Amino acid sequence: CDEMGIMAWSEFIFSDDLYPINDWFLASVEPEVRQNVRRINKHASNVQWAGGNEIEGIVSNTNVTQANGTHYLDEVSTVLR
Repeated sequence: CDEMGIMAWSEFIFSDDLYPINDWFLASVEPEVRQNVRRINKHASNVQWAGGNEIEGIVSNTNVTQANGTHYLDEVSTVLR
């Protein structure tokens, strides 16, 4: 992409699933994000970082279709604050 002048969108690893929101999991996410940002951030073609946007839709649907759906909505709402 750098050599050809193509702009790239970098996607973080989390999408299309419900993830646990607990101290252990969140502690493991930060180092992984830092490592990937350091690895890819040197490329001029990288114009955007994104990720997790699909999870909001999954949680919204789970909230109304599963018996414990509000649990997931509460977790996402807590993290996004």
